[in-house]
Formats: sequence, C-alpha cells, structure tokens
Amino acid sequence: MPGKRGYLLAYNVVQLCLWTAVLVRCLVSTSSVGLEHVYEAVAAIALTAQTLAWAEVVHAMLGFGGTVPTAVVQCLGRFVVLMLVVDRIDDIQGHIVTLFLLMAWSVGDIVRYAFYIAIITHRVPKVLLWMRYSLFLVLYPLGIVAEWLIYYRTLPFVDKHRLYAIALPNKFNFAFDFGVWNRIVLVLYLYFGPFMFSHMLSQRRKKLHSDVQQ
Repeated sequence: MPGKRGYLLAYNVVQLCLWTAVLVRCLVSTSSVGLEHVYEAVAAIALTAQTLAWAEVVHAMLGFGGTVPTAVVQCLGRFVVLMLVVDRIDDIQGHIVTLFLLMAWSVGDIVRYAFYIAIITHRVPKVLLWMRYSLFLVLYPLGIVAEWLIYYRTLPFVDKHRLYAIALPNKFNFAFDFGVWNRIVLVLYLYFGPFMFSHMLSQRRKKLHSDVQQ
C-alpha cells in the first residue's frame, strides 16, 4: 500500500532526524554550555520526539507492526520518566544520569528508526542489522540504570512537594501518591529489566542466526 508505506517512511525519517538532533546537541552542549544546561538545550526536541512516539501505539493497533502492549509500555515508561519527572524537576536535569539517559535513548532510536527505514525501502545493510540487535547490549543496561537512578534520586523531591498527589476526600473517591508509585516502579525494574534483556538476547540470537543462514 503506497500510502501506508509513504506515511511510515516519513514518520521514521522525522524520528530519525529528531533523535539525531538530540544526540548532536547532547554532545555539543556538554562541551560548550556544560552538563547543567544539556537538558535545556535538547528538551524541546526530545519532548517532541517522545510525544510523536505515541503514534506507534496507533501503528500497532492498525497492524503496521509491533504489538499494542509493547508499544504502550515503552511509550508510557518514557513519558513518565521524561515528561513527568525529568522535565518537572530541575535538580535532575543537570545531573549526569540524565545525560546518560538521553544518550542511550538517542543512539538506540537512531539505529532503530534507521533500521525501520531500511526495511521499508527493502535495503537493510548487514552492519545495520548487526547494530540493531547488538548495541542494546550496552544501551539497554545504560538506559535502564539511568531511568532507575532518576526515579530514585528524585524521590525526596516527589515526597516533599507531593508531586502529582491526589488526596482524599474528592468527588472521584480516588487517591494517588506518585512517590509510592515510583517506589513500586523501582522494584518492578529489578524484575522486568533482566527479563526484557533476556528476551532481547533471545531475539538477537534468532535474527543474527537467521541472517547468517541466509
């Protein structure tokens, strides 16, 4: 379907450009304006790219690729870390862990979207296939550790300012404590982090082995 193919090509090209811009600005800003201003330099681009990524949930629903649960989990996880935590709490923005997070995400997504573009255009270089299923060996642990540390380091701020807290009584009879939620997430990372890494290792073996067989 030309329309679908054209749309997906355009979407992936836009995301590739956005995350490339994030990576370049991270590298340039670190040396030019200092670590404490890196997030300020890339925030608008990173937030735009991550907002656009919600389209991938719709893509999965329409059968364009991927599964809905995977797309939702990935988008929601990044949304909370980037938009609800990092973008809201100034102290974490200038911390090196945020730079590591942005670098891991940007490098990983540059390869991911380049890979999708190559699939759409029916030209997948072997080096790109290898990068797609190998760089995660470093980038995934780096990203997971960075996310975990961001949640952990911001707990005092979240607790002190009652960030996003909803107290009773209210007309919905519903209470929410973002600090408690974040502590639950910290524990879940300890299980799902290794579980997902193991799954990705399995995928790597399948993809690279099948390529060798061909």
